[in-house]
Amino acid sequence: MGMMKIFPYLLLASLLFAAAPRAAAQDIQAENAQALDAVQVRDKLITNMFFRGELADKIIEAGMAGRYVSLEGVETHSDARSLLLEWISKNPAKAAEVYLGLKGSGGRIHTSIETRKVTWKFNPAFIESI
Repeated sequence: MGMMKIFPYLLLASLLFAAAPRAAAQDIQAENAQALDAVQVRDKLITNMFFRGELADKIIEAGMAGRYVSLEGVETHSDARSLLLEWISKNPAKAAEVYLGLKGSGGRIHTSIETRKVTWKFNPAFIESI
């Protein structure tokens, strides 16, 4: 009878100790997720010409081509795309960061931050009721 009373506590203790390493492993994965994504995207940009083209098109559509290549004298979409493809080939790590930024922002990287000043005051009736 004594063992039956102890069994639930032993089971609970074993579950608590088993959950702790799992939670720590999830924290480690969350910290490294961005870096792992960047490495995977960089590797895909290095090996996949079509993926490089998709990124070049996304950069052009976002109106950001001028940030990465000189568009002076460039007249066509094709010329801008060719310059971006060359830049992506030479800078796959930076291009991976750009890709992840575009992916996370819905296609545009924000260049400014809008802030608002919020003010408040207590309702006089509330203060009187206190």
